[in-house]
Amino acid sequence: MLTTLGEDGAFRSRPITTHGARFDGDLWFLSRIGSAKTEEVRQHRRVGLTYAKPEENCYVAIAGTAQVVSDSKKVQDLWDPSYQAWFPGGPNDPDLALIKVSVETAEYWSAPALTWPLSAGFVVMAPAQRDDPQFHARIVLGRPT
Repeated sequence: MLTTLGEDGAFRSRPITTHGARFDGDLWFLSRIGSAKTEEVRQHRRVGLTYAKPEENCYVAIAGTAQVVSDSKKVQDLWDPSYQAWFPGGPNDPDLALIKVSVETAEYWSAPALTWPLSAGFVVMAPAQRDDPQFHARIVLGRPT
């Protein structure tokens, strides 16, 4: 999920696919030039990303700074034929834009053996696991510019 800040000051989250570049501190997303998320990134560059694999009790939260990028070479690098449904013009679709998120912090929670008890619908870590990096850690990659 990509979370942006809307014009009204409310957070907006929506599903989005992370595109296949090798992680080098940045994450890449294809978007439409005039979409709400693209406009929100232009207005408020701070974004959040969340990834979940609930069947394995794995969760990741990322905070970073986003920007709308026009880079035809990067589009070619990221392009997959399955994207054709959203961008009928292919990698040269005039409505295609890239959103680049420079990751600043990432936090993960993992309990593959279901060692966390569930309480009132929320996952709560057992006290012995709270500070164990096998189950939870916060990683700082960079600072906002």
